Amino acid sequence: PNTETHLVRRLADPADDAAWSRFDLLYRPVIYRYARSAGLQHSDAEALVGEVLTRVFRASVRWANTDWQEASKSERPNRFREWLQRVSKTALLHLVTRQLKERGTGGTSHQIALSGRAVPDDVQRIRWESEHREHLFRMAAREVQPNVPEDHWNVFWQSHIEEKPIAEVAKQFGQSIGSVY
Repeated sequence: PNTETHLVRRLADPADDAAWSRFDLLYRPVIYRYARSAGLQHSDAEALVGEVLTRVFRASVRWANTDWQEASKSERPNRFREWLQRVSKTALLHLVTRQLKERGTGGTSHQIALSGRAVPDDVQRIRWESEHREHLFRMAAREVQPNVPEDHWNVFWQSHIEEKPIAEVAKQFGQSIGSVY
Protein backbone atom coordinates (compact mmCIF):
# COMPACT_ATOMS: atom_id res chain seq x y z
CA PRO A 1 0.00 0.00 0.00
CA ASN A 2 1.05 3.57 -0.52
CA THR A 3 1.90 5.64 2.50
CA GLU A 4 -1.45 6.92 3.70
CA THR A 5 -1.45 10.68 4.24
CA HIS A 6 -4.03 10.37 7.01
CA LEU A 7 -1.76 7.86 8.77
CA VAL A 8 1.17 10.26 8.62
CA ARG A 9 -1.01 13.01 10.10
CA ARG A 10 -2.19 10.71 12.90
CA LEU A 11 1.39 9.93 13.97
CA ALA A 12 1.59 13.37 15.56
CA ASP A 13 -0.72 12.07 18.31
CA PRO A 14 1.42 9.86 20.58
CA ALA A 15 -1.78 8.41 22.07
CA ASP A 16 -2.96 7.10 18.69
CA ASP A 17 -1.81 3.51 19.19
CA ALA A 18 -3.63 2.31 16.08
CA ALA A 19 -1.69 4.73 13.85
CA TRP A 20 1.65 3.76 15.38
CA SER A 21 0.80 0.05 15.11
CA ARG A 22 -0.06 0.47 11.43
CA PHE A 23 3.09 2.48 10.79
CA ASP A 24 5.15 -0.12 12.65
CA LEU A 25 3.59 -2.92 10.59
CA LEU A 26 4.35 -1.11 7.32
CA TYR A 27 7.84 0.21 7.99
CA ARG A 28 9.63 -1.65 10.82
CA PRO A 29 10.39 -4.69 8.61
CA VAL A 30 11.62 -2.47 5.78
CA ILE A 31 13.95 -0.48 8.04
CA TYR A 32 15.17 -3.63 9.78
CA ARG A 33 15.95 -5.50 6.54
CA TYR A 34 17.60 -2.36 5.15
CA ALA A 35 19.88 -2.31 8.20
CA ARG A 36 20.62 -6.03 7.95
CA SER A 37 21.37 -5.76 4.23
CA ALA A 38 23.89 -3.03 5.11
CA GLY A 39 25.71 -5.60 7.26
CA LEU A 40 24.40 -4.75 10.72
CA GLN A 41 23.91 -7.49 13.29
CA HIS A 42 20.43 -8.10 14.73
CA SER A 43 20.93 -5.93 17.83
CA ASP A 44 22.39 -3.06 15.80
CA ALA A 45 19.56 -3.33 13.26
CA GLU A 46 17.02 -3.14 16.11
CA ALA A 47 18.85 -0.10 17.49
CA LEU A 48 18.67 1.52 14.07
CA VAL A 49 14.92 0.84 13.85
CA GLY A 50 14.45 2.43 17.27
CA GLU A 51 16.46 5.48 16.24
CA VAL A 52 14.48 5.91 13.02
CA LEU A 53 11.13 5.54 14.82
CA THR A 54 12.27 8.15 17.36
CA ARG A 55 13.13 10.53 14.53
CA VAL A 56 9.76 9.85 12.88
CA PHE A 57 8.02 10.69 16.16
CA ARG A 58 9.97 13.93 16.53
CA ALA A 59 9.15 14.97 12.96
CA SER A 60 5.54 13.77 13.01
CA VAL A 61 4.14 17.18 13.98
CA ARG A 62 5.85 18.73 10.94
CA TRP A 63 4.47 15.98 8.69
CA ALA A 64 1.00 16.38 10.20
CA ASN A 65 1.06 20.05 9.24
CA THR A 66 2.41 19.49 5.73
CA ASP A 67 0.26 20.93 2.97
CA TRP A 68 -0.34 17.76 1.02
CA GLN A 69 -2.26 19.72 -1.60
CA GLU A 70 0.94 21.30 -2.91
CA ALA A 71 2.18 17.91 -4.14
CA SER A 72 0.46 16.02 -6.90
CA LYS A 73 -1.46 12.94 -5.79
CA SER A 74 1.21 10.57 -7.12
CA GLU A 75 4.04 12.47 -5.35
CA ARG A 76 2.46 12.55 -1.87
CA PRO A 77 3.45 9.08 -0.67
CA ASN A 78 6.84 9.38 -2.35
CA ARG A 79 7.70 12.53 -0.41
CA PHE A 80 7.27 10.74 2.91
CA ARG A 81 8.99 7.52 1.77
CA GLU A 82 11.94 9.49 0.40
CA TRP A 83 12.18 11.39 3.67
CA LEU A 84 12.02 8.13 5.66
CA GLN A 85 14.73 6.65 3.45
CA ARG A 86 16.99 9.65 4.08
CA VAL A 87 16.36 9.42 7.82
CA SER A 88 17.17 5.70 7.78
CA LYS A 89 20.32 6.29 5.75
CA THR A 90 21.47 9.09 8.06
CA ALA A 91 20.78 6.99 11.16
CA LEU A 92 22.72 4.10 9.60
CA LEU A 93 25.70 6.35 8.87
CA HIS A 94 25.65 7.74 12.42
CA LEU A 95 25.46 4.25 13.92
CA VAL A 96 28.32 2.96 11.78
CA THR A 97 30.40 6.08 12.45
CA ARG A 98 29.92 5.65 16.22
CA GLN A 99 30.95 2.00 15.95
CA LEU A 100 34.06 2.89 13.95
CA LYS A 101 35.15 5.39 16.60
CA GLU A 102 34.75 2.73 19.28
CA ARG A 103 36.60 0.02 17.30
CA GLY A 104 40.35 -0.10 17.00
CA THR A 105 41.69 -0.14 13.46
CA GLY A 106 44.92 -1.95 14.25
CA GLY A 107 46.81 0.72 12.33
CA THR A 108 46.70 -1.00 8.96
CA SER A 109 46.29 1.21 5.96
CA HIS A 110 43.74 -1.20 4.47
CA GLN A 111 41.38 -0.98 7.47
CA ILE A 112 41.74 2.79 7.58
CA ALA A 113 40.91 3.05 3.88
CA LEU A 114 37.85 0.81 4.30
CA SER A 115 36.51 2.69 7.32
CA GLY A 116 36.53 5.95 5.38
CA ARG A 117 34.86 4.52 2.30
CA ALA A 118 31.26 5.65 1.80
CA VAL A 119 28.58 3.54 0.15
CA PRO A 120 27.28 5.30 -2.98
CA ASP A 121 23.83 6.86 -2.72
CA ASP A 122 22.49 4.77 -5.59
CA VAL A 123 23.38 1.55 -3.82
CA GLN A 124 21.58 2.75 -0.68
CA ARG A 125 18.53 3.85 -2.65
CA ILE A 126 18.35 0.56 -4.55
CA ARG A 127 18.77 -1.42 -1.33
CA TRP A 128 15.99 0.60 0.33
CA GLU A 129 13.60 0.21 -2.60
CA SER A 130 14.31 -3.51 -2.79
CA GLU A 131 13.55 -3.99 0.90
CA HIS A 132 10.38 -1.92 0.59
CA ARG A 133 9.11 -3.91 -2.43
CA GLU A 134 9.94 -7.21 -0.71
CA HIS A 135 7.99 -6.17 2.37
CA LEU A 136 4.99 -5.00 0.35
CA PHE A 137 4.99 -8.25 -1.64
CA ARG A 138 5.03 -10.36 1.54
CA MET A 139 2.19 -8.30 3.04
CA ALA A 140 0.14 -8.70 -0.14
CA ALA A 141 0.88 -12.42 -0.29
CA ARG A 142 -0.39 -12.86 3.29
CA GLU A 143 -3.62 -11.12 2.27
CA VAL A 144 -4.13 -13.16 -0.91
CA GLN A 145 -3.10 -16.61 0.30
CA PRO A 146 -6.28 -17.39 2.31
CA ASN A 147 -8.37 -16.73 -0.84
CA VAL A 148 -6.49 -19.22 -3.02
CA PRO A 149 -6.78 -23.02 -2.85
CA GLU A 150 -3.76 -24.41 -1.03
CA ASP A 151 -2.52 -26.57 -3.92
CA HIS A 152 -2.73 -23.62 -6.34
CA TRP A 153 -0.85 -21.44 -3.87
CA ASN A 154 1.89 -24.04 -3.42
CA VAL A 155 2.28 -24.45 -7.20
CA PHE A 156 2.51 -20.68 -7.62
CA TRP A 157 4.95 -20.24 -4.73
CA GLN A 158 7.31 -22.98 -5.79
CA SER A 159 7.32 -22.15 -9.50
CA HIS A 160 7.35 -18.36 -9.37
CA ILE A 161 8.75 -17.34 -5.99
CA GLU A 162 11.17 -20.18 -5.25
CA GLU A 163 11.82 -20.40 -9.03
CA LYS A 164 11.82 -24.19 -9.18
CA PRO A 165 11.69 -25.58 -12.73
CA ILE A 166 8.12 -25.72 -14.07
CA ALA A 167 8.48 -29.36 -15.09
CA GLU A 168 9.62 -30.29 -11.58
CA VAL A 169 6.69 -28.49 -9.95
CA ALA A 170 4.24 -30.04 -12.43
CA LYS A 171 5.54 -33.51 -11.63
CA GLN A 172 5.48 -32.88 -7.86
CA PHE A 173 1.83 -31.80 -7.93
CA GLY A 174 0.67 -34.20 -10.65
CA GLN A 175 -0.25 -31.40 -13.06
CA SER A 176 0.56 -30.61 -16.64
CA ILE A 177 3.25 -28.07 -17.42
CA GLY A 178 0.58 -25.85 -19.01
CA SER A 179 -1.52 -25.77 -15.83
CA VAL A 180 1.52 -24.81 -13.77
CA TYR A 181 2.10 -21.89 -16.12
